[in-house]
Amino acid sequence: HNAEKSTQKAIVWVWGARGGFDGPGEGIYGTLAEELKDNITSLRVDYRFPNALPECVMDTLAGVSFLKATGHTELVLVGHSFGGAIVITAAPLSEEVKAVVALSSQTHGATNARAVSPRPLLLVHGAAVRGAVRRRVGDFRLHRRVREEPDLRAGFERSHGSHRGGADHL
Repeated sequence: HNAEKSTQKAIVWVWGARGGFDGPGEGIYGTLAEELKDNITSLRVDYRFPNALPECVMDTLAGVSFLKATGHTELVLVGHSFGGAIVITAAPLSEEVKAVVALSSQTHGATNARAVSPRPLLLVHGAAVRGAVRRRVGDFRLHRRVREEPDLRAGFERSHGSHRGGADHL
């Protein structure tokens, strides 16, 4: 973050099962952290024990605790693949978490998505959501839950609209 500017906003970025700091898409987390640094603090979390869901959730919450201790009160959790399940699991455990973004989240560990409410939950699967969902069974199950559960569906429609490609067409 930019040490010359004070902010209460922060993003905690977590990656897939192997851990790391850069995220998907050739290091998009680092790129976005740099672009946002004037207004939003970024914390990229790596795991002590990659691929161990409970431990990775605790690592993420340690990052949230650190940001809370440094005066950040509005946090967004962003996770890719396994990291999507981590942020969905971690969000209900912290009042400072105001929103969650799961990028191509796996199903294991993400089935408690309802508990994220009333925070917004954005599920991202690329431009061709329907095709990607049908090709990836885990993603399909998570999106089916969004379609079938009113609380999740409302959040999905707010973020995607109910137009073609929204929750009605999954």
